[in-house]
Amino acid sequence: MKRIPAFLPAFLAGCSMLSLIALVGCNTSETAQQPVTPTEEAPALVPSTPPQSDLPGDKPAAVGRKITIYAVAEDADGNRTLQPETVALPGNFATTPALFALESLMNTAKSPIPEGTKLRSVKISAEGMATVDFSAEFKENFPGGDSAEALLVNAVLSTLGQFKSVKTVQFLVDGKKIDSLGGTQSLDEPLPVPQGGGSNPIPDIATPPFAGTGGR
Repeated sequence: MKRIPAFLPAFLAGCSMLSLIALVGCNTSETAQQPVTPTEEAPALVPSTPPQSDLPGDKPAAVGRKITIYAVAEDADGNRTLQPETVALPGNFATTPALFALESLMNTAKSPIPEGTKLRSVKISAEGMATVDFSAEFKENFPGGDSAEALLVNAVLSTLGQFKSVKTVQFLVDGKKIDSLGGTQSLDEPLPVPQGGGSNPIPDIATPPFAGTGGR
């Protein structure tokens, strides 16, 4: 029986250790050469415009709720006034009743809104200001006259005044403020809505609309 030299186990153990170090070293080198791709959590999608409601945080309006709009009526003598009409709120406008009210006002047969006008947007702030943005036809197709101006402005203010959250209305055309329509009523600043909303009689349409504050 041959005797194994005493140094051989130590030699073999040393070779194994060197092989292991070399293997680990190779793996480490390969890992370091691989490009590192940083992982970032995708940001949550936030709507650019929050859903509109009568007041931020309010529950959606009840389907079938009666919405009041103010159309033009003319008597036998040719005198024109604003008369209330009611329309039922459909389900797809449950969270946007103010938008529905103005679109209904624009589409009624006796609307005071100039023909061809489009409603670009309606936004209601937490402070109670309704910003209403009309297309260019709102100003371009306005027929002129103090009475027509008062009818138009008062119709919008009275229609929006039925919503408890709306205290003032800012008129915009193509996203910009305008001085006025017929030159009588200034529109460059927010106008107050009727106090108490649409349940109160609207003022004389021949006068500038709703002078004073819109608080309730």
